[in-house]
Amino acid sequence: MNIKNELSKLGQHIDLILYCAATQKIDPLVLLSIALLENVNRPFWVRKIEYFFYFTGLVKIQTFGLMQIRSKIPISDEESIEIAAKYVHQIGSNDIYKIGNTYNGSNEYAKCLNYVYLHLTQLTNTRISTQGVSAN
Repeated sequence: MNIKNELSKLGQHIDLILYCAATQKIDPLVLLSIALLENVNRPFWVRKIEYFFYFTGLVKIQTFGLMQIRSKIPISDEESIEIAAKYVHQIGSNDIYKIGNTYNGSNEYAKCLNYVYLHLTQLTNTRISTQGVSAN
């Protein structure tokens, strides 16, 4: 997974992800990692097809939005971000594996989440350190 490329696909949602993380007092990189992983698993175009299938009744859809939140009715990407932030806060842990297992119920998901989280951390640390360098 190319983290920078995937981040660009989240463009319009990044501010809301950071805001919701701050509101819920959770690590913003955790919420951003979940968003990246869920967007790779269910890109925007797939979510749009799922909405169509939901309304036609052809397929029973159980999760909606960017963050793939369980819901009986369709919810928007933005609503799913707000709900996911509250859920991660309720998990009450900084352990990325516990968060991943609780969020998705899968050890494989937790490993993938850790991978994304570590890469985001490295990317963030690199950006912060290079921003402090002056060309003078």
